Amino acid sequence: LAARLRTEVAKVDNVGLTFITGGQEEQLRVVPDPAKLAAHGVSLGALMDAVGQANRSFPLGTVREGGAATAVVAGQTVRSAEQLATITVRAANGNPVYLRDVATVTQGPGEDQARAWRWAKGAGDRWSMAPAVSLAIAKRSGANAVNVSDAVVARVEALRGSLIPPGVEVAVTRNYGESANEKANELIFHLGLATVSIVILIGFAIGWREAGVTAVVIPTTILLTMFASNIMGFTINRVSLFALIFSIGILVDDAIVMIENIARHWAMADGRSRIDATVDAVAEVGNPTIIATLTVVAALLPMLFVSGLMGPYMAPIPINASAAMLFSFFVAVIIAPWLMVRFARDTLTQGAHDHAGGGKLGALYGRVAIRVIRDRKSARNFLIAVGAATLVACSMFYFKAVTVKLLPFDNKSEVQLVLDMPEGTSLETTGRTLDAAAAVVRQIPEAKSMEAYAGTSAPFNFNGLVRHYFLRNRPEMGDLMVTLAPKGEDPIEVSAVRLSIPNFENSCLSVEKKGKRFYGNWVGTEGSKLKKLNVSKNRLTIDGEARKVSIAEVRVGRMGITENGKPIAFLTDAGGDYAVLQWFKPGVTVEQMQDPEKEILDFASEEIVRNPGGTCDRQIESRLKAMK
Repeated sequence: LAARLRTEVAKVDNVGLTFITGGQEEQLRVVPDPAKLAAHGVSLGALMDAVGQANRSFPLGTVREGGAATAVVAGQTVRSAEQLATITVRAANGNPVYLRDVATVTQGPGEDQARAWRWAKGAGDRWSMAPAVSLAIAKRSGANAVNVSDAVVARVEALRGSLIPPGVEVAVTRNYGESANEKANELIFHLGLATVSIVILIGFAIGWREAGVTAVVIPTTILLTMFASNIMGFTINRVSLFALIFSIGILVDDAIVMIENIARHWAMADGRSRIDATVDAVAEVGNPTIIATLTVVAALLPMLFVSGLMGPYMAPIPINASAAMLFSFFVAVIIAPWLMVRFARDTLTQGAHDHAGGGKLGALYGRVAIRVIRDRKSARNFLIAVGAATLVACSMFYFKAVTVKLLPFDNKSEVQLVLDMPEGTSLETTGRTLDAAAAVVRQIPEAKSMEAYAGTSAPFNFNGLVRHYFLRNRPEMGDLMVTLAPKGEDPIEVSAVRLSIPNFENSCLSVEKKGKRFYGNWVGTEGSKLKKLNVSKNRLTIDGEARKVSIAEVRVGRMGITENGKPIAFLTDAGGDYAVLQWFKPGVTVEQMQDPEKEILDFASEEIVRNPGGTCDRQIESRLKAMK
């Protein structure tokens, strides 16, 4: 079903790479019968050669006829067990023998080398679990992630009831198109906020007519930058928008210099016309403005030559920021003076003295600057103070007084738990550990769903691409993807911390506990039907009702409960002070309960209980404080 759905989704425009995680691939299994092989005189080697040759095909070339070209393929691949069973195997005496006469041919899912299952919160905050298959979909380069994700979701919804049967649940676990749209809108909001803030600042510091000129200059520069970015093949994304916000504070510098100098020349009232004064003002600060612009560009461009994976990712920052600086210069020397002449028609009579002398800010700056440059000693002391402050700021990186990260912390509605068990751990043990972690997560009210992956990695995002999580395919490796309530739905911010779980008996954080830990009193948690639980070796008491049972450890961290010789439940360690009482569905045998290779994943119901005398909460709080 997942493979057919993948084929349908791949038909959506601008869908790129797709792959499936979890599930079991269909396989053809041939089980030779030694007695029949001997009776027909067929060797095992001959049988293996016949099966191998039957499943081979290779291209021969192309036939051109009637204006059409047709590819020619020799041989064929086996598509069903019935087809494979009819191939012939040569016996020792030369007689042909059908494969079905000497072996059993079956078609079915392959052996478990990786598993995936999903937990979802339903009505009444009750959790349900079911085996799952994840279909990861990526867009093509240059495509709009928002449009592609919306088209994929619409296509899947259209397939419900036809390709997707009613009994199969399809859920969108991660939609980076939606999150990209939210982040892009947020960045655009901050871009507008930064523009308005600068305009208001210039309005109070210089004048509101000059602020109006700035309000035209900034959007013009940004639009020119976006046009250049489009010509160079860059898309509008979070990185390019960040480059614009990063540069908006410096791209307005040229315009401010020009506007302020023009206003100063106008305030001189020396008989020149307004246009002549404007030309003189621009010429006066033209060369320093050119040098300042090129200096900023020279500081940004080296980032363009970063190699490796981060090079293409960070490239929009130096390119867009440098383009914005260059465009801001031309806008400052061409458009800004013209706007000043057009907008500021009235003579600045009231502000003449202020502009000529620098105003209040100029007077304050003059008092401070005079003290600094009064004599050689004061200038040297100021230079030493600046150098010392620079060294102190740089030392913060060495002493780790500030956090240095490649990317900033992100307030996402997801948390990824990466599990690394000791080498050689079985797939079933990894799965049980993930179940134990899931049981703890189910206590968090903000958790909405979880996907667990044992023996394989979760569909990787940018973080997984950088860390090469797609190479995690061993039985001792696992992932738990937790989906939290959206930011708008719940104001609680959740951040993931790495918490090392020590494997020693005295720690409440250990998932490997002795069987005796399960004996004693337990209390139900929120959402559990039972209130009190008492467990002993031969008795299970639930809310005062005692049942004669037999309880024995079936594997590390899990007790099997039988009643009258029939398995009825597991009592599974959920880590810390918690355990899960998992009631079986009818038909579970003792062999299934005790065999670690036949893991039971589907239960009739589950009750999460807590040890009322436990001290795990205090231990966790103490460990988290120590980690900080």
